[in-house]
This record gives sequence, C-alpha cells and structure tokens, in this order.
Amino acid sequence: MANVKKQNIFARYFENFGLRQICDMMMVAGAILLIVGLSISAASLSASLIVLGVGLGIYIVASGLAIVRAVLVLTSKINHRAPEYKRAIVNTVIMGVIFALAVFALIYLLVF
Repeated sequence: MANVKKQNIFARYFENFGLRQICDMMMVAGAILLIVGLSISAASLSASLIVLGVGLGIYIVASGLAIVRAVLVLTSKINHRAPEYKRAIVNTVIMGVIFALAVFALIYLLVF
C-alpha cells in the first residue's frame, strides 16, 4: 500500500485513452477555433468565416462521435438503473442539442 503512487488528474484522465478523450480534445479544439474565428478582425472576414466553419465542423464531428459513444452504452447489456446508463441518456440529449446547433450554425454560416 505504501508503494502506490498518487496520480495527478491528467494521468488518470489519459490512463484509458479512447473515444471519450478524442471527443473531449476535439471539443476543446473546436471551441478554441470558434473563439479565434470570432476574435479575428472584420478586415479579414473571409479568414474569419473559414476559421468559424472549421471550428463548427470539428464540433459537428465531435458531438456526433459523443452521440455514437452514448448510444453504444445505451445498446449494451447494462442495467437500466446503473449510473452509466442514466449518464448516457443525459449525454445523448446534450450532445444532440449541441450537434443540432452546430449544424444550424454551419448552414447559416455557409448561406451568409
């Protein structure tokens, strides 16, 4: 018991690297691109629109992967009273809303 080293939060988060971490990193990258796209000056409007489009595209892919991950949990042989099952339902709804907003925003951006 004395030989067990404490791990920091980052080491525990990346210990079982998988689809969850990929989705989270893509969401962070999309958020950074959206912030950068909004902060680019109006003088370079085309560059701003390109950065915003890429950021929204990343958000669409990341939220789609998160929905797939939650649906895989829902379709598994897990107990319906388990916290993971309830968390998957909540994640499906939240990521579905984010997915719909990102698709709407990308369509609006392309029409604009």
